[in-house]
Amino acid sequence: MDLQDRHSSLLQGLSGLGAREATAQIRNGELSAEVYASALLRHHDAWRDLNTLITVDETRVLEEARALDVARANGKKLGPAAGLPFVVKDQMEIAGYPTTAGNIHLKSYVAPRNAAIATALRGAGAVMFGKANCGDMLGGAPILTHGTTSNPFFGVCRNPYNLAHVPGGSSGGVAAAISAGIAPAGIGEDTGGSVRLPAACTGIAGLRPSTFSLRNLLDGAGRKRYSDDGMVPPPALLDTWGPMARTVADLALLDHVITGSQATPASLDNMRIGVPRPDYWETDVIDPGVARLLLSTFDRMRGAGAVLVEYDLLALMRRMTGPRDRVGCAVRRPNPQSLGAWLAANFPAVTLGDIQSYLPALQLTDTDRDALYTGETFAAGERERLVAELESAHADFFRDHGFTAFALPTLRMTAPLINPNGDTPGQHIQVNGTSMNEIMAFVSHTRLAARLGAPALNIPIGLSDGLPVGMELQGAPGRDVELLGLGMAIEAILDRFPPPSMRFNGANGARGKS
Repeated sequence: MDLQDRHSSLLQGLSGLGAREATAQIRNGELSAEVYASALLRHHDAWRDLNTLITVDETRVLEEARALDVARANGKKLGPAAGLPFVVKDQMEIAGYPTTAGNIHLKSYVAPRNAAIATALRGAGAVMFGKANCGDMLGGAPILTHGTTSNPFFGVCRNPYNLAHVPGGSSGGVAAAISAGIAPAGIGEDTGGSVRLPAACTGIAGLRPSTFSLRNLLDGAGRKRYSDDGMVPPPALLDTWGPMARTVADLALLDHVITGSQATPASLDNMRIGVPRPDYWETDVIDPGVARLLLSTFDRMRGAGAVLVEYDLLALMRRMTGPRDRVGCAVRRPNPQSLGAWLAANFPAVTLGDIQSYLPALQLTDTDRDALYTGETFAAGERERLVAELESAHADFFRDHGFTAFALPTLRMTAPLINPNGDTPGQHIQVNGTSMNEIMAFVSHTRLAARLGAPALNIPIGLSDGLPVGMELQGAPGRDVELLGLGMAIEAILDRFPPPSMRFNGANGARGKS
């Protein structure tokens, strides 16, 4: 083995460590946090053409990692996330780092503080590694960039499994970085699927935690399982941070650091899990490779003792999303008033007019806001009735079937090709021979959990034509720990997920498929 091969082997070995493995080795003194962080920085250089990160401060990364090594050498007990390099969607405020929200107008905005979740992670010993590419979250670019992470300001982010394909979005930079081994874990933001969709596209795990959206709409409250403090632009009712990692077990570690909850693997023996009825696979538009992998995974779950109960997914989607659902029901549309107020208070050098100058920002009417949560528009005074009906129907669905969770495809197709001409409003793609609006093809399954405020988890289950496929598990609001335990149990019966292939081409670290 020559020097280049040894260098490649070392980088791939360290970059392949999961979050739990890495932190355990650092706490035990088997691995230096600084050596680990340095290796991942070199790995990031080797994957530059993915365009995963907007901001990386190598000096700060190494200083934070070195401080942990010194603390361990001095006998200090390290936290549960000791030395864990993490990336965040560039909506999260990190003190001293720019927070662009994917829009060039905020490139000079430097956050004065850490978001609450960043404080929790860093307090547990995690190392801030980088701010990740994402869709334009301020509303200046086409909504479709939320699904593709083909950012018009910071460049197209690419899928590690095939650079011609999107990584999904809008947390696509986080997902691609984790998938490629640039970082073992990260935090994305999910409105209608922006954690789960890129997780499915890039072969990693991702959790949308409970937001209790319908109940909050009914009560006028803002209760969420994760604090959305430090989110730019100001968060709406459906917005939530969500952990992303290569395995569900690593998600559970992040969730523990953030909430203090402790998820452990469940037993699949006699566990009741909902799966779509046969007519779903026959009547809905779905890629055959996606269907094949879902059905194969169901067979494995049965073989492990799970009781799979068929349910009518199409009827559930119609009931819970409403007959008059629109694209805007599941994607992030900043409220112009709150965004303008935030800019005035935090970054007065930029105005709402500056943001809207790229393309007119989409305005939300009161009717649009109602549809965002219920999928329907209705007369004043009817909100309480409809929301209560939807909430009750979802609770009845779980009670009547005795489910712990129900399964469905996270995405009806594998990651689409990048549009070389840039995303355009109304762009269509082909799914199993049918032309579909691309953003609706992305969110058709994931928006259900978002509107209900339920926890939902993507589990990578295999490759179809070389691209990852994910299965979503959705639980009842507030049952996040139970859902993570179920996800870990299912993960344990699946084959090890194949990482994207790479090889090093010379000293410049250029990367190509092997």
